[in-house]
Amino acid sequence: NTLFSDEQLMYLGWAGEEYLYRHLASGTEVAFAPFTIDVRNVKDIVWFNQGYTANKDWVDRSIGMGGDILIKTTDSEYLIEVKSSKRRSPIFAMTSCEMMNMQKLRNRYYLAKLDYMENLVSGQSPSLCVYKDPFERFFTPKRMQKATFFCY
Repeated sequence: NTLFSDEQLMYLGWAGEEYLYRHLASGTEVAFAPFTIDVRNVKDIVWFNQGYTANKDWVDRSIGMGGDILIKTTDSEYLIEVKSSKRRSPIFAMTSCEMMNMQKLRNRYYLAKLDYMENLVSGQSPSLCVYKDPFERFFTPKRMQKATFFCY
């Protein structure tokens, strides 16, 4: 049982990205505090899937980018991967591209986990947990519940 329509559930990931993007686009110190990024140094915020609601045949534009939101500052670039759940879920999946960028960028990569996205239906905020440099925390064999590999 859920408060979301079937269509909303289909777009839950993008809705989470949009929520976080709008939060960051507010330009407040509070929005950037969990990311340890000084808002005064932010030059641009790029959300790869901006506009997904305008076209029912939208294709995920973050594929191959290794993340969903790019923050450009005066001295660096940061990548944020957003994972969304309608309620609380400790399980999420990541692509190999996301994991490779996570390993490559290290302290310039953030995993933003949004739980209780259904709170948006009642005008409340979802729960946000941010992990800076999440590679060691999540992507070691002891932390993985399951991994999928492809043999060529």
